[in-house]
Amino acid sequence: MVKIQTTKVFNIISEAINEGYTTIQAQGGSRSGKTYNIMLWLICNALSQRCTTDVVRKTLPALKRSSLKDFLELCEKMQVQYKKRELEFTLLATGSVFSFYSTDADEGQKIKGAKRDYLFCNEANELTADDWTQLIIRTNKAAIIDYNPSITDEHWLNSIKTKPSTFFFKTTYLDNPFLPQVIIDSIEELKTINKSLWTIYGLGEQAIIEGVVFKNWHIINELPPQIRRHKLGMDFGFSNDPTTIIDVAQNGNDLFLDELCYQTHMTTSDIISALKDCPRYKVIAESADPRLISEIYNAGIDIHPAKK
Repeated sequence: MVKIQTTKVFNIISEAINEGYTTIQAQGGSRSGKTYNIMLWLICNALSQRCTTDVVRKTLPALKRSSLKDFLELCEKMQVQYKKRELEFTLLATGSVFSFYSTDADEGQKIKGAKRDYLFCNEANELTADDWTQLIIRTNKAAIIDYNPSITDEHWLNSIKTKPSTFFFKTTYLDNPFLPQVIIDSIEELKTINKSLWTIYGLGEQAIIEGVVFKNWHIINELPPQIRRHKLGMDFGFSNDPTTIIDVAQNGNDLFLDELCYQTHMTTSDIISALKDCPRYKVIAESADPRLISEIYNAGIDIHPAKK
């Protein structure tokens, strides 16, 4: 088995589990190694005993590009063999099972039926309080949650961090010794670009992102099924600014927005792959890069530049 390098996140989780904590809450900035090392710990744990582990995120496209991608990469590096059935993976060495699913409209009912030994909520700030409640009451041994702290004081994550059963810790990019300098530079550049982004993604501290456009809004569990008017909105980014894909739906005077992608350092092929995982609605993208739009269109995506 190939030796995998770990960060402090791996060791903190191991110590917290050994001390008997049943909820591990990992708050951190961008590229601190949270998701990768949590997934590494879960795989090592599943190789040491027979257990069931569920990995959950708000949307399926985001799940596939984050925790599932890390899981597959780690299994390859560690030479872990498994049997796959859709998004369920059975490790041949121990019979441990990993199940990956989202809490969105298509798969949300799974959280009300599934039971597991271990739970990993990736980017838990995207989940609702009801999502968390439904997941944790069906978890037998321990739950691990990670998130970037772009949340309000009223968010449910703040209500659980002080519970006796919760081990809470924070990390930043400085806790990840394997980051290339170009990533470090892009994160530290936030100091001069946006104070709130630096606080969240650089320092790993709680803050609200400045420049909020919509103020009269609230979160719902799923889009109403009767809505038929959908389009995907896109904004291209790379280093500091992420590439985004938003499902935009309208019902009368009500506007519904569902974040499907929010990720930096995406190549053209990454964007095409992400769009193919999204519902096949017409895509309206920013018009600043016609070459990129043309490449995506040629890959079979119905994408068009925004008219400004």
